[in-house]
Amino acid sequence: MIGQSRVAELDMPGSAIETAAGRPAQSYWNESWERLRANRIGITAGLLILLFALIAIMAPLLSHFVTHFQPQTINLDTTFVAPGASHPLGTDELGRDTLTRLIWGGQVTLGVAFLTVAISLTLGTAVGMLAGYYGGWADDILMRLVDTVLAIPAIFLFISCRFCSGLTRSRLRRSSPRSDGAASPGLCGARSCRSSSAISSWPRGQSGHVTGA
Repeated sequence: MIGQSRVAELDMPGSAIETAAGRPAQSYWNESWERLRANRIGITAGLLILLFALIAIMAPLLSHFVTHFQPQTINLDTTFVAPGASHPLGTDELGRDTLTRLIWGGQVTLGVAFLTVAISLTLGTAVGMLAGYYGGWADDILMRLVDTVLAIPAIFLFISCRFCSGLTRSRLRRSSPRSDGAASPGLCGARSCRSSSAISSWPRGQSGHVTGA
């Protein structure tokens, strides 16, 4: 004779199966979204990043309709102005509006961030696909290269990239024509022709004053 406890043990797997079958299946993205919604800090940080991105994208409209300044506009009469109604964050040493420059600077930051992520994603995906497809010695060599790059501190990689870009610029500067005082004869001739034509178009009193000076 089977007791009540045994009957309950036999019924448990069936009820568990029914519960599992009754729960709707979720895809990977739906499950990820459910976990993200449960994380309030992650949602808040994502909304804040999205807000900054929208501000950076709408920089031309904000500078035209909100701040009424351009980031490159220089006004030496309003240098180091304290924050106020016209300049919410004040001005810099050249009289430029700080808030406008911050808004436009967000575009540069956003572009650099997207470019960095795109380059890392492209190179990482390419190396991973090659290592997984060929395997063997190709996998070992590629993974050791990746480990070597990851073992180097990021600051030294940045310094190396900056040093290499500096060498490239110095070589281009050496190969380009000199522009510091030693201009070409054709350029000097064009400048002299423009200056002589401008002086000849002035009234006689002004042209004589300039030549006499």
